[in-house]
Amino acid sequence: MPGVVTNPRFIAETAIGFDWQASEGESVPGTPYTPAQFIVAQVLTRNPDPKYIHPNGTHGSIFKRKDGDRIVAQAFKAEVKFWGSRFQIMPFLESVMGGQPTVAFGDMVITGGSSISALSLVGARPYHNLSPYVSTPPSAPQLYLSLVPAGGPAFPVAVTVYKDAARTIEVASCSVAAAATPTPLVAFGNSGLTGSITLSGPVSQTPGVAISKITFAFAIQHARYFRIYYTDGTDSYALSDCVVDNLKFTSAENGALECTAMIMAKRRTITNAVTFLPNQTQLDLVCYSHSELTLTRDPAGSPVTPVVDSFDFTIKNNVLQYVGNSATPQKLIKRGWVDLTGTLKGETSDELTGLIQQARANTVPGGGFFRMQILYTLASKDFLIDLQQVKPSLKEPGIATELVDKTDLEWDAYYDGAVTPAAITIGV
Repeated sequence: MPGVVTNPRFIAETAIGFDWQASEGESVPGTPYTPAQFIVAQVLTRNPDPKYIHPNGTHGSIFKRKDGDRIVAQAFKAEVKFWGSRFQIMPFLESVMGGQPTVAFGDMVITGGSSISALSLVGARPYHNLSPYVSTPPSAPQLYLSLVPAGGPAFPVAVTVYKDAARTIEVASCSVAAAATPTPLVAFGNSGLTGSITLSGPVSQTPGVAISKITFAFAIQHARYFRIYYTDGTDSYALSDCVVDNLKFTSAENGALECTAMIMAKRRTITNAVTFLPNQTQLDLVCYSHSELTLTRDPAGSPVTPVVDSFDFTIKNNVLQYVGNSATPQKLIKRGWVDLTGTLKGETSDELTGLIQQARANTVPGGGFFRMQILYTLASKDFLIDLQQVKPSLKEPGIATELVDKTDLEWDAYYDGAVTPAAITIGV
């Protein structure tokens, strides 16, 4: 029967659209409409879960009747699995965490732009206003600038930002009137790219400026409402008022980095009237791999060598679904804290020796804490998870019977009230 979605339904290798919402309950945009970001998922599993309410409108979860439970709302859940590449992770994090992060001058690598003394970007997005995706070389620049003075080395200087090497697709521009004067960049068309640029002095015509690396920084708090768009056969849908319940990164020996997100949603809308227009969506298989993982366990950055056999890291957001009353039949409570946990697997006589010693030191009050950084690097583009307060513990404490025994080492990251518990950065 057309329009009926089985429970659960698997939609393999699909383009999924993401958009952040200004507020809970924001209506689904009309047609034609293009989501701000896209990723290509391995699997999207949608699984609605019934919720219940007391007939008097209280916050009780289940009210037993003679003929069973009274279902009054559905709390939709979706699991999204995708490959961990820089062009997949960044759009996802932008959609679920911050939306339009500001990129500071120190977070960019600029070539040929010695006259640029300051630069910031707002709304930079892969696939949309950055360089079109290419697999070779993976270190290709993301933005290109041209500086054209009025005549000779003089002001004003026309600054134009392009997203292609041929400098034909403009995304932002401005006119700088004087040295040491921050000048706003104005988005071109619907690029959404703004920011500010400052020049140190008059310049000659400089067409060869390029931004070869942009690093985006995100907090670990999943506190933003967003919307997911997906298609299933001839039908298209939108899940609205979404928040991330948990996000997991995992990799193992000779394998790729994989990401799995469990998402809670408040509303599901059939959007067949909305034009679903993926913008430059490609299956990005140039993903980070376990062989590119560097794990450090102290502020000095001493690497754990050789690399561990497997690694996983989970950000658990404390979000609860509940049914309210007839006016607000369903809500999502975001409690404002997160649980950060993970597991390392390795050989007791090799890479885990030092970590095991620190885990055993946890029997001493206040002992065993250290800083841990998880870094994947591909063609100078980094994916970094920086954990300030980590405490390991042995999953199965004991003495190894053989030198090659594999040991699971669990760890938790904590917030000490002064230092941010974690930060995630990714370069494109």
